[in-house]
Amino acid sequence: MAATLFFIFQHKNKLYIVDNTKVDTVPKPREMIRRASTIEQIREIAASMDMEIANDTARERTRKHTEEGRKRIAEAKMGDKHPARIHGRSQEFREKVSKTMKGTRRGANNPMYGRRHKDSTRQKIHDALVNREKLYWICSPTGRKKIPISQPLPAGWQYGMYYDPYKPKD
Repeated sequence: MAATLFFIFQHKNKLYIVDNTKVDTVPKPREMIRRASTIEQIREIAASMDMEIANDTARERTRKHTEEGRKRIAEAKMGDKHPARIHGRSQEFREKVSKTMKGTRRGANNPMYGRRHKDSTRQKIHDALVNREKLYWICSPTGRKKIPISQPLPAGWQYGMYYDPYKPKD
């Protein structure tokens, strides 16, 4: 578990600086002086108290990665090692996510609910659609897709959304 909170405890005129995973290491009786979300805040407070710091177990933050560390991180990130990228998502998983997400973006839950695009944004969308190259449907016995008008019809394909095996060849 990563540390998300940091504390200063006082025990017999000594200060203990710990994160939320190591609170149990501070001897009892202990008095919590301050809680903060960053170690820097806690260390500033401890420095202003002019007391001896008996134990500072919170991890020290470093400014930069070492050259060796950067190489190690780069090597770990290289390539597509995520299992979903390698094997793809299973149909069962896709159906589960689909079922979970259905209806979650309707009405007030939609991020654009009650809002309008500015006229300038609407004009940009319009211009993009008008200037886009037109597409048309083509189909084959195995499937269908849209291609730009400028591309020729591939062999074995027909114009239209549905394949007709009895359609005469041109």
